[in-house]
Amino acid sequence: MIKIYLTTRLFNFDDKLRTCKLERYLKDNFDVSIYMPYRDSDEENISKENWKKEIFDIDIKEINNCDILIGYLDGPEFDEGVGFEIGYAITQNKQVVIINSDFVNYRYNTIQSQEIDPLLNYLNIKILKPTSH
Repeated sequence: MIKIYLTTRLFNFDDKLRTCKLERYLKDNFDVSIYMPYRDSDEENISKENWKKEIFDIDIKEINNCDILIGYLDGPEFDEGVGFEIGYAITQNKQVVIINSDFVNYRYNTIQSQEIDPLLNYLNIKILKPTSH
C-alpha cells in the first residue's frame, strides 16, 4: 500500500470538495492510504495554546511517513502552508506530484506566462496538467 500525503489550499468549501474527489479517485483505482491534514490531524482535540506547534509536528511526522506527497495547486492564490509542505517533502527526498488544472498567470519582469512557476521544472517533481483538446 502506498502512503499519500494529500495537500491543498483551504480557502473555501470547493477546495475541500475537490480534494475529496481526488482522494475517492485514488482509493477507487489504486492501493493507497491517504492522509489529508485538514481532516486527519484531529485538530479539534488540540489545545489552543499549543495548536500551531502540534499541527506542525503532526504534519512533519506524516510527511516523513508518506511515500508520495500530492500538492493540489489550483486557484488564484498560492497557499504558503502547501508550499512549505511541498518544499519539506522535497528536502526529505519524497516523491512529489503537483496537480494544476487551472491557469494562474505568473509574471517575471515583463514576461507573462500561463504556465506553472518555471522554478518547479528544476526540482525532482512531476507536474500534472490537463491536455488541450
